Amino acid sequence: MCLYNNNDNLRNEKKSTNLENGKYDKKKVEIYEHGIGGITQNKNDNNKENAYDDDIYHDKSEHINVKYLNEKDYEIEKVSKRIYEENSKIKKISLHHKILKEELETKQLIEQNDKKKKNSLDYYKKVIIKLKNNINNMEEYTNNITNDINVLKAHIDDERNERIIYNNNMKILINEYNSLKKNIQDLNMQEKEQHKFNTKLKEELKELYKEKENMEKKHREDFKKLQQKIKEQKILSYENKINDLTKEKDKNKMENGEANKYEDKHNNNNIHNDNNICNDNNICNDNFFFLCTWIG
Repeated sequence: MCLYNNNDNLRNEKKSTNLENGKYDKKKVEIYEHGIGGITQNKNDNNKENAYDDDIYHDKSEHINVKYLNEKDYEIEKVSKRIYEENSKIKKISLHHKILKEELETKQLIEQNDKKKKNSLDYYKKVIIKLKNNINNMEEYTNNITNDINVLKAHIDDERNERIIYNNNMKILINEYNSLKKNIQDLNMQEKEQHKFNTKLKEELKELYKEKENMEKKHREDFKKLQQKIKEQKILSYENKINDLTKEKDKNKMENGEANKYEDKHNNNNIHNDNNICNDNNICNDNFFFLCTWIG
């Protein structure tokens, strides 16, 4: 450990010989060389302007190989590190060995105490009580497990029954669905047939409307013909009556004695005939009104 610290000090002192511009201070190099081997000496001359000029050194060792020194320093440092690491390992091994030794001694003491306890009667009693307690605990645990198993079996049975009920309900629903589907198909077929029947009825209704229009048209024409015929009949009847009246008037003129009586009688007959004609006209009008109502 001391060797490692001395090498660190020498290495740090050597590093301090470097200047900021990368050159070595010859004075510090001489001091370093004197410290590690005393090869060179400090030969400063106060009368010289530059105490470190090359011409004041006459020893051949002034041209030292810095690279060689660095390599040696690195080797020394490497060996020192290895020595330090080996010492650390040795210390760790020793400490671990000491701990193991203490643990082994403690374990041996515990085993001896346990062995003494095991050979005693109280120990065997405690072991028996502990075993009985463990057996009781195991029995209680087994009983609890058995109860849990029974509860689970009951739940499984309930779920199985619910599943059976569910399956039966699903079968019923499926059958109802199929029946509804069939009924819907039947209704669709009936709707199509009804649509065809309605279409046929519409066509027949159109034909009936046409037939009705034709019949109304025919009735109107027949009614017009009937009116014309009635008018013609009335005209003929009036003409016949006028001719009859004219004949009777001529006949009355030929009769002198009974002129006044005949004239009165004839006037009464004319009034009666006029009333009959009016009644005939009223009957025709009623017939016409009834016919119009029936046609409408």
